Amino acid sequence: MIRVTALLAEAGLIDRTWFSEEGATRGTYVHQACQYYDAGELDEDSLDPVLIPYVEGWKKFRADTGVTIAWAEERITDEKLGVTGQPDRLVEWPGVGWAIIDIKSGSLADWTAIQLAAYRLLLPGYKNLKRFAVNLPGDGTYKVKEYKDRADEGIFLAALAIHNWRKNHGGK
Repeated sequence: MIRVTALLAEAGLIDRTWFSEEGATRGTYVHQACQYYDAGELDEDSLDPVLIPYVEGWKKFRADTGVTIAWAEERITDEKLGVTGQPDRLVEWPGVGWAIIDIKSGSLADWTAIQLAAYRLLLPGYKNLKRFAVNLPGDGTYKVKEYKDRADEGIFLAALAIHNWRKNHGGK
């Protein structure tokens, strides 16, 4: 079983040039704080001041859009494909419908479209599932990007096919 992001990295679709340990740690904490907020369990008084503007951006997104969180950070798996992943949020969005959201506390990367397409493939029970990234730049605001390119799923499946071919032919 391969994780979606590991597969994308193996395929060369994720450029880790600008990744830093500090950014990855911040991203983890931003995700946790937003998850606690969504669950009504965030103790804002104990929140690290660095995280406050990210959470404020998420709160603003939630208030502006009226999304209802169906679930957050749930592991999903497709045994037939041999793929697993952990989307950030599955939401019901007024005027939009069902959507899968990836929260980004750094810049948006092109590969996010492929990542979300993979998650949509792993969630076949949701008709017309839309794909969005919510960028939290750390200044109390947010930006939303929708991904609509139908070719994104094909790119993911091509990466998976190459991964499986390598695995079945002794490659890494």
